[in-house]
Amino acid sequence: MYLLSKLRTASAVLKARIPGKVAVRHGGWVYRRPADDPPKYIYRVADFMGFLMWYWILYHVWHEPEHLVGHFPYPDPSKWTDAELGIPPDQSTLTIGSFDIDHLNNQKASNAKIVSQIVKVLRGFDIAVILDVRTADAINVVLQALNKNDKLSAPQVRAFPDVNNKFECDPYAVLFHTTHSVVSSFVVVGVHLRPKKTLEEMNNLVKVYDDMAAALHTQNVLFAGDFKADCTHMTEAQFKNSSLVTDHRFTFLIDMNVDTTASDNTNCAYDRFVVAGRELTAAVVQGSARVINLSKALHLTTDEAEAVSDHYPIEMKIH
Repeated sequence: MYLLSKLRTASAVLKARIPGKVAVRHGGWVYRRPADDPPKYIYRVADFMGFLMWYWILYHVWHEPEHLVGHFPYPDPSKWTDAELGIPPDQSTLTIGSFDIDHLNNQKASNAKIVSQIVKVLRGFDIAVILDVRTADAINVVLQALNKNDKLSAPQVRAFPDVNNKFECDPYAVLFHTTHSVVSSFVVVGVHLRPKKTLEEMNNLVKVYDDMAAALHTQNVLFAGDFKADCTHMTEAQFKNSSLVTDHRFTFLIDMNVDTTASDNTNCAYDRFVVAGRELTAAVVQGSARVINLSKALHLTTDEAEAVSDHYPIEMKIH
């Protein structure tokens, strides 16, 4: 009975009315009792301010979506240039070739098959020295079939002033500027030496270098072409004692034991590269100087290769 009376007392306490204000804190907050509702005009002001806010947001999202999606069309990243991305110019290699096209005349240029084979070779070069050109019409046929190279510019050309007739074919130079090499400026000189005076003309190339370096304002010079410096035209002893070999400013890139001729009956290193200038010499890709065997490269028979030229083209690369 005692326990039952205690439960009844607790129930009565729970049902009893809670006093109006047990404690007041922080200027109006009432402990254990809901706060009084604010006046109705506060609700109206709040609803109106909310309406204004959402109206402003939705109006500008609809009429001025640039606030969210940007103020210009999204760019296509695939069209960004290296300059726009802050990437320095590509220091890729440049391929330089020399091709003594035996008797490039109108008759040879009229043969579409031969011209096609010549063009296939030349398209592999960024710079090409073409020798034994007999007519302007013939070389124009070849040039028209080639694509323009935008890696280089040629601001200046110069023929060696051969007042004393030291050369049968005067060396001809082109000054190149490029952003695709570690060497921004260099000269390529086309060389086609006379068979009967090979040693004399090769020795005089030292004078050609001095002239070109002074006139074109660069020490970086590459000789490329048909030197005839082998076989019956020059002995190995004559080669080793020539001015171009003994002058340590120059470096030969095609060895004496390399065959640059198309015939199966000859084994002569006629076509050469000779490089001078510290920057250009350092830029040469090691082991890149080589002979292009037309028979293998174009899948030709020996006779078909000789119909194109009795010389094989040579190539080299610079960084």
